[in-house]
Amino acid sequence: MTLNRKHCDSCHLIQPDMKIIKKGLNISVCSNCYHWVRSSIARRRKIPRWIRPCESFSHAELSQLRLEHATQNRQHRMLYHAISRHYSGPLSDQEWNQALSHLKLGQSNFRHSRTSIPSESIESKMTQLNRAGILSIPEESSLRSHIVLLAEGHFGADAARLFATVLFLWLTPEDDYIARDPIPWAKSFQLLFEVIDDLGDRAYFVHGAIEVVGSSGHIYRIQPKSGRPYFHVAGQVGEQYQHICIDPVGASNVIFGDVLVTLILSLYDDQTSARHIDTLARYLFGGRRGRRITDVQQLWRRALGNMPRELRTNRQDSAISTTMEYIIDRFQTNLADWSDEGDEA
Repeated sequence: MTLNRKHCDSCHLIQPDMKIIKKGLNISVCSNCYHWVRSSIARRRKIPRWIRPCESFSHAELSQLRLEHATQNRQHRMLYHAISRHYSGPLSDQEWNQALSHLKLGQSNFRHSRTSIPSESIESKMTQLNRAGILSIPEESSLRSHIVLLAEGHFGADAARLFATVLFLWLTPEDDYIARDPIPWAKSFQLLFEVIDDLGDRAYFVHGAIEVVGSSGHIYRIQPKSGRPYFHVAGQVGEQYQHICIDPVGASNVIFGDVLVTLILSLYDDQTSARHIDTLARYLFGGRRGRRITDVQQLWRRALGNMPRELRTNRQDSAISTTMEYIIDRFQTNLADWSDEGDEA
């Protein structure tokens, strides 16, 4: 569905060609933000509507609450870091007890309640939590009943809202659209649009993706992806695209639009970036795994890119120097540095 010009809920700019994303949110986004926001929302489609943050919390308060619950258990924290995932809730009954006690909800901290809950209701709620993404469901019956009572408001509406907020923080990382801080997120996408405009015809939106023409002449495509790092990079090879594994260091701690900006600028100057990104170097220069290179363009790039440093300054072997100078002049290269890459077998 296309709308008239109005503010985009993602970038906060007045844009033409707006689209509506329903999925329980009914938000309006511009065509440039649409695929990135839709992909982010789709990742959390299993989270039920009752698991949402309390509106009275500011984003700073939510971030502090997230940090407090993610740092309760040092071993737990190290496990999530090892598997490159955000904190997704307690992993044992003991951790569940610690988490509930940490909420400081007064009477909700009592382990036993006089209210009786049908076993069917308990099983239904536990199944719902599991499908939403909670990794470990409590096994102790009193603890399971306690969670149901808390979620259904038997300890008060404020306690239920706080519990739903904590569940939301467990299930949703801050780099997702629905858990974002709206202002920084919007500014990061505004920066993204400015950078693409500044790069002219070497960066553009196409079919829900971003294409970048590198300094080498290669064409790269960046598309939304369901899993981390939430984007897919591929380089054009003939009429097809070859996947390139690129995951910027520290990307999970950066607003998503800024991650895309960094990626675009790296691909824009791919000949320089390839010196620091091994996977990009293998794509650009043909790899280091003993594979014979048959593509003429790659052979020429390797000839230009692997000139030994001494050949630029040592004129004793005039024949070699003259040949290399001819190649450089012929292809008008102005590379600032040269790699030490070895010969292919």
